[in-house]
Amino acid sequence: TTASATPVAAEPTYPLRGPVTSADQIASAARNIEAEATTTYAWVVSQTRAEPRAWAVAALRNAAIRELDFQGTPENFPGADEFADR
Repeated sequence: TTASATPVAAEPTYPLRGPVTSADQIASAARNIEAEATTTYAWVVSQTRAEPRAWAVAALRNAAIRELDFQGTPENFPGADEFADR
């Protein structure tokens, strides 16, 4: 509301790509969710300044760390595919 936008309620679940019945599938789904979150937060970092940017940087860092917890690949610039080193 501070940015003159109408807030949208968060979804109660995340959409998954197929069935999730094993530990490996759970880890893969979680890794994908965190990877998508880093992309979103990286975009927010690129579009904001001051307090919103500081919040987005912290959210980006935390999502990237959670992605690593699920056996993700470390990246120099998580969420910024144009700078990916893979």
